[in-house]
Amino acid sequence: MLSSPEQTAPRAIAPQPHLRETRTRGRWLPKRLRPALEWLVRQRGSPQEIARGVAVGIFVALTPTVGFQIAIAACLATLFNANRSVAILGVWITNPFTVAPIFAFTYALGIGFWPGPTLSDVGATVSRAADQVAVHEVWEFDAQLQAIMHMGADILVPLTIGGAVAGAVCAALGYAATIALVRRARRGKSGRVVRTAKRRAKHAATRAIAKTAGNDPALRAGTPA
Repeated sequence: MLSSPEQTAPRAIAPQPHLRETRTRGRWLPKRLRPALEWLVRQRGSPQEIARGVAVGIFVALTPTVGFQIAIAACLATLFNANRSVAILGVWITNPFTVAPIFAFTYALGIGFWPGPTLSDVGATVSRAADQVAVHEVWEFDAQLQAIMHMGADILVPLTIGGAVAGAVCAALGYAATIALVRRARRGKSGRVVRTAKRRAKHAATRAIAKTAGNDPALRAGTPA
């Protein structure tokens, strides 16, 4: 019995909509956080190294070491085998817009561990020091350090303790959140790469079979090989 070309030639495989990846990386995050996740995922190192960089940056940012935070973060990142770029960027949590509320919060926390004047009594001093720090450029280390030291030991000690406590807690939370987010994003990316490779290989095999069948004279003539 003769077979027609339609019966012999393999049928083209219909597209499989369910194989298409409809989710993009980080879609489960708020839109404003997606660029940050994209940047973190592209960083070199394991999720642990990136997460350690976030933790170092957060910890240093909440301590009253303005003027030296970048250098401190770079040194700690090297010591703890963390991503230095992430750690250095993290210290910018403390910036001209946030330094005053951060100082106020960490001081209020610190006087719970070390006796000192109430926040209402030293609020003006802390605010003034924060304003002086904010107006100086990043490289003006001496001016920033003088503004911090001018507050005096009775303010600086609770401020340092409060910053260390808040920094440790926030760093731990930042580490846990970052390692989970980076692992999830990279796992999703790896899965998409594998699925895409399989889909392309399947389509390439289908095209090769169809081309071979089309070039076979016996199949084109409709006679058995």
